[in-house]
Order: sequence, then structure tokens, then C-alpha cells
Amino acid sequence: MNLKRILAVMKNEFLFLWRDRRTLAAAFLLPLFLLFLLAYAITNTVQPTSWGLYNADGSSISQSFLRTIERNSPFRFVEGENAQQVLSWMKRGKLKGTLLIPPHFSQDLLRGESPRVFFISEGIEPLSTRLYLHSFDVAKTLAPQYMAEEIYFLSSLRGLNAPFEVSYVQLFNPTLDHFAFIIPGLIGCILMSIIPIYAATSVVREREKGSFDRVLASPTSSLEFLMGKLGTYFLIAVFDCLIMAFIGIFYFDVPFRGNEFEYFAVLSLFSLWTASLGLLISTLTENQMAAFTTTMAAAMLPAFIFSGIFYPLDGIPIFIRWISYVIPVRYFVEISREIYLKGNSISFWWKEFLGLFSVTLVTLFFLFYRFKRIAGGPR
Repeated sequence: MNLKRILAVMKNEFLFLWRDRRTLAAAFLLPLFLLFLLAYAITNTVQPTSWGLYNADGSSISQSFLRTIERNSPFRFVEGENAQQVLSWMKRGKLKGTLLIPPHFSQDLLRGESPRVFFISEGIEPLSTRLYLHSFDVAKTLAPQYMAEEIYFLSSLRGLNAPFEVSYVQLFNPTLDHFAFIIPGLIGCILMSIIPIYAATSVVREREKGSFDRVLASPTSSLEFLMGKLGTYFLIAVFDCLIMAFIGIFYFDVPFRGNEFEYFAVLSLFSLWTASLGLLISTLTENQMAAFTTTMAAAMLPAFIFSGIFYPLDGIPIFIRWISYVIPVRYFVEISREIYLKGNSISFWWKEFLGLFSVTLVTLFFLFYRFKRIAGGPR
């Protein structure tokens, strides 16, 4: 083994990287970008959230109890006229949960009985739900102290853990099943991590081998070539989605409560976007290494960072959260959970569908524009 020859190879490789400025920039800037991005994005902090409230008791004692909960927890209560109203707000995704205080709450306390309150959470995100449950447990243990300080005739409550009982209900995922939470969104993240890479490298590979120019010189027009590529990877993406959904439902026992045709329309639109993104990247890169690196940065990493699949996006800083609005996997994950776990129809998630449709349309526009330029115009 000759050290001079090893150094010569290293020198040649560094010179190659120096000439390929995009790869060089990715090698040094991408780690720094990911360091700051992930440091702010990944968090398990419970942020202040809106919760529904129906206080059927309405007494000063129950109001004191609610002030104690708000003072010592991240919950900010939005009161409804009845229990059905606040539960409907939950189904629409406006609230993370609901607290129901029954009638005669204060009377039962004064009689020395233990009234029962109902703490109802979505249960869709097991990690967040457990943090919410813990926060409520901590707050309710302080309730007797504050209630005794504010209401003199409850001074006997001081020192008790809690003079009432709590029923915890997870509305859409009763057992906090990990698979029910992760599988619907994981389908989109896996698809976004694989299909763009295949689509991007396929076109770049043909350009490197020269077969791309031979196709353009044949009777096949550039538009026909593009539509053939797009159709191929679109069908592969749809097939992959259906297979993963089938396994999720029948092997992992993930509940599917929504409409099958609406879900198929959503996954078809998302599949079209993943194929379009890969082909768009192929028009912006010169070699397979650059295509792979660009796809990693533009598709695979955002799929897991900005999708909300592992942690709620509500907990990340607002300036990072805004980035997720231009990444369709966020919309796919949200819609999938709405369909799978809540059984909601398009009337509940039309805004997310519109976001997915808009980004797909913009991606297709730039794809056709870029492909027209590299192909020398339509024939």
C-alpha cells in the first residue's frame, strides 16, 4: 500500500468535489442546516392548547376548580353551550380535548362525596395525549389547596389529593395504540422518501447515457416521453400506497372509519405529486449523485421533519411550522388520520385537500416548464 497513491486519489476526489459546487455545498452546509432545523423542530414540550369545556355545574366552586387547572396546566378552555357542541368541535379538529363537569359537582363535594369529571382527549397522538394526562394529573392534585384558599367552607379539603374522581377517555384512539397513530401517516412518509428518488435518477441516468437525446430524436415527442415517465411512477406510487394501506388495516389492525373512495382520491393526488417532484428534480440536476442528494434534502428529510408523524407540529416554532405548509406530506398525514381514526368526510378536511391540490398543481407547472426547456421545446 503506497501512501503517495492514496494521497493522489484523495487529491483527485477533492478536486472533483471542488468543481461540483452543489455537492460540495451540500456536504458542508446540509449538516449545519439540519442541526439548527432539528434542534428547533424536535420537541416534546406541551404547548398551551385550546380545550373544550362544558360546566354543567356552574357554581363558584367549579369555577375555582377550572381556574386552578388553567393556572397550573397548558389547557386554555373554550366553553360550549352543551357537551354535544364541544365534542363536535373536537371532531372538527378545533380542540385537542374536552373537560366535562357534571351537574351537582359542588353539592356532591359539600356532602363529602366524590363527584366524577370527564377528561376527554382525541387520543390520536399517544405521546401528546400522555403529556396532557400528566399535566392534568399534576394540576388536579393542586386543586384542593387552591379551592380551600378561595372558598372558606371547603377548608377541610386542604391536604387531600383530590376530592373528586376523573374518568379519562381517548375518543378516537381509546387504547392509545401506537400503530393506529403512526401507520396512516407513515404511508405518506415512505412514499415521499422512495418515489421521488426513483423518478429523479431514472431521467438523469438516461441523460448521462445519452439515451435521452435518442428518445427526443425519435417520433416520440418530449411531452409523450414525460407523460410516460410520470404515468409509470404515478402507478407505482398508487400501488405501493394501496399495499401499505392493506397491510396497515389487516395486519396492524389500524381502524379505517372513513370513505374508501375519498381516501383513494387523496392517495392518488399525493402519488401524482411524489412522481412530479422526482421528475422536477431530474430537470434541475446533472448527474445521479446530485439528483439523489437533492431528493434527500427536498423529499426524504422533510417527509419526517415536517409531516407531524412523530411529534405534533403545534409544538415547533412558528417560523419552522410555516415551512410545512408547502410540503404536501403534512396534508396527507392530517387527512389520513382524519379518515382512518375520525371517519371524517371531505367536508371536514377540504382545506388540507386544497393545500395538497395547490402544491401538486404548482409542482406540475414547474415540471412541464423545466422539461420543455431541457428538451428544446415541444414537438
